[in-house]
Amino acid sequence: MNQTGALVRRERITTTVAKAKVLQHHAEQIINLTKRQMLRGSSDSNLRRLVFQPTETVPKMKLLAARFGDRPGGYTRLKLAGFNRPGSDRAPLATVEFINGPEDSVRSLAVKFLPKVKADLERVRARRYVSTSLVVEDPLVPGSIVSVPHAVLRSDLSSREIKALASKERVLVKLVAKLEKSISSRKVAQENELRHEQLVQNLKARKLRQILKSLQEDVDKLDAASRAQYVLEYNAKQLLLQQKSVNNEPRYELRIDAAGKLSWDAEKYEQLFAEYNSRKKQALEQEETLKANATKALPPVAPAPRLSGSAETPGSDQQNVADEKPAPTLDKKEMNLLSRMKKLFKF
Repeated sequence: MNQTGALVRRERITTTVAKAKVLQHHAEQIINLTKRQMLRGSSDSNLRRLVFQPTETVPKMKLLAARFGDRPGGYTRLKLAGFNRPGSDRAPLATVEFINGPEDSVRSLAVKFLPKVKADLERVRARRYVSTSLVVEDPLVPGSIVSVPHAVLRSDLSSREIKALASKERVLVKLVAKLEKSISSRKVAQENELRHEQLVQNLKARKLRQILKSLQEDVDKLDAASRAQYVLEYNAKQLLLQQKSVNNEPRYELRIDAAGKLSWDAEKYEQLFAEYNSRKKQALEQEETLKANATKALPPVAPAPRLSGSAETPGSDQQNVADEKPAPTLDKKEMNLLSRMKKLFKF
């Protein structure tokens, strides 16, 4: 299920052919289950038990289910991707991806090569047919004469050339239809995704209005001196919950005016959330630098013992002692990190 969650988040993953076939089956089942859950309007508890990192994966699963709302199946595509790197088992690789995505391989080929394929089709038809015009009476306007284009097979071609051009025309017609279908299906999928995102935003706005209404009822029961304290405590509690949660969505800060009316202030809270992310990123960078310094400060490997028959040059021991440098000193935090690394790697 770990690879299934990675496929849902990235929409494309490369693995061995055996794993890719199992992964494709799991991805199809998860999208069908998500579509059923969305139709019933039930909770996301069943979906959260199926994948890792549910806070990131479950919303993307719902977006994919909305993208394939009109499609009964066949949400993924499997294509061969060569073999594993040299020096390994050289297992055959395959790429699994969701279709109609922003980076769909067939759609990218369609956008790039559809004009060229259409030009080849027109060139083949020009070699096979001779374009003429027929003069007929317009069925919509009786008595009026119109000219209609008409294609006739060329008489100067042999039967072998006619068969070759006919087979090539059939291949190009199928290819043009496939590429045009890929482009049009991506437009439909994009409209479904936009409709789903708008629905999610409307649900969030409705939930925020309900929370604000309940908070307003609580504030109305308080006096003027306690209202400001109530708002400060609520914002502090929400900020503490945000720092502990894994969800990266910014929360809204509650503010109150002179008349005692509550409202949401999103800009200030997003600024606080950005500052919290920057502090978290700095802490991770400091931890990585400490790890790098700890690995550099590991004790050097002892030199190999000399053979009994090897010749020793006079003064070599004094020279080695003089070349030795004092070991760098470590602080308490680095020593704890070094001890954990020793237990982990057992050296």
